Amino acid sequence: MNDEQILDLYFARDEQAVAETDRKYGGYCFTLANSILHSDQDAEETVSDTYLRAWNTIPPKRPGIFKMFLAKITRNLAFSRWRSMNAEKRGGGEMTLVLEELDDCIAAPGCVGDGMDAKELAKARGCKALVLDSGMPRKQAHRFYEIYGFEKSCYGFDYYLD
Repeated sequence: MNDEQILDLYFARDEQAVAETDRKYGGYCFTLANSILHSDQDAEETVSDTYLRAWNTIPPKRPGIFKMFLAKITRNLAFSRWRSMNAEKRGGGEMTLVLEELDDCIAAPGCVGDGMDAKELAKARGCKALVLDSGMPRKQAHRFYEIYGFEKSCYGFDYYLD
C-alpha cells in the first residue's frame, strides 16, 4: 500500500491505517527510536505513541512526506522519553548523539530544519562540538551543513586494501 492510500485510510478514520503504517514503517520507526533510547521496550512504546500521535494529527493535517512526518514524531517522542529517563534528579546519563536523520532531511523538501534538534540536545547535555562525516562528492549536503553553522575542519583520506 502506498503512502497516499494509507493517508486516505487516516482521513476515513479507518483503524487499518495504523496497521498499514506499522507494516510499512514500523521497523524504520523502531530503529530510529532504539538508536536514541537503546532499549527495545522503550522503543516499542515510542513507536506505539508515534501511531497515536499520527492518528490524532491526521486529519486535519495531510503530511507531504509521510515517512519524514513519522520520523519527526518518533524522534521527538524518543528525545522526550530519553530526557525524562535521564533527568539529573534520576542520576543523569550520557547519550551518543544520533545525526543520521540529517541525511534523510537533505533530500526532503520542507524538512531542512528537522535534524537540528540534535544540536539543541547536544548543548543541553554539555557537549562542546558535533562532528559530522560527509563524503567529498556530496556538495549539496555540504552547503546544507554550512548554512546551519557547521564548518569544514579536516580532510579524510582512505586507503583501500584489496
